[in-house]
Amino acid sequence: MNAGMGVDDTSISDHGPMPTDPQEEPAQTRPGRLAPFWQQNQPSVLIAAPDPEPASALIAGCRELGIRTELVSSGPAALISYGRTSPDAVVAAEDLPGLPAQDVADAITADSGVPVLIVVPGRDGGAPVQGPRTFSSYDQVLSSRVISVLAGKVRRPWPAETELRYGSLVMNTGAFEVSDNSGPLALTLREFEILRVLILAAGQAVSLDQLRTDVWGAVDEEVRAATVKVHLSRLRKKMTGSTRPVAVRGIGYALKSY
Repeated sequence: MNAGMGVDDTSISDHGPMPTDPQEEPAQTRPGRLAPFWQQNQPSVLIAAPDPEPASALIAGCRELGIRTELVSSGPAALISYGRTSPDAVVAAEDLPGLPAQDVADAITADSGVPVLIVVPGRDGGAPVQGPRTFSSYDQVLSSRVISVLAGKVRRPWPAETELRYGSLVMNTGAFEVSDNSGPLALTLREFEILRVLILAAGQAVSLDQLRTDVWGAVDEEVRAATVKVHLSRLRKKMTGSTRPVAVRGIGYALKSY
């Protein structure tokens, strides 16, 4: 099933690493066509419920937390959506038509580490039953550790500033454009985010761990330090103006004007 569904094999605790060598177009070649990078790859929850009304509070709560949701109404539809969207968690009502929630859970847990939460009215929440976790209501699901972990992985929007300046650098965050005294810089979205973090630091050193968190939304060892260094190396090669990133021994990187 794994090959056919193309689902990440990481668990809820470490789901979400980005490609380490993306072939990204320069950000400034497509202004107005891209959502801000923080809106991409947000955590998601697949909700399978024959009646959407009881699940409405969970859907609204997830969206308020920044977690994307998709609602389907049957067991077969849940498996199809799971294979198509690779959600970070699945919530299934016990009374799913077409395929029991337990069978849906068994298929998903056999394929990946994606957690499955089954809503069984009247049953105490959190007790594992043959693998999936069970909850007595959608409200309990919303307050579960699974949702809490996903909420912690949500990328927050950039501040409302439209223009940032440091040294010779001028960055327009709304148009995904950046230039220095050598001219416009053609950066990938990842490089753009790295440079934005460095500009906001205003010459202070930013650690690799901080870049992993702010740019990749990563925690622990989801994104290796070597991956960050590769992107920084590419960024530094593109920047030939008087303000460039430099390595600060034992700390990380900072912008320096020459």
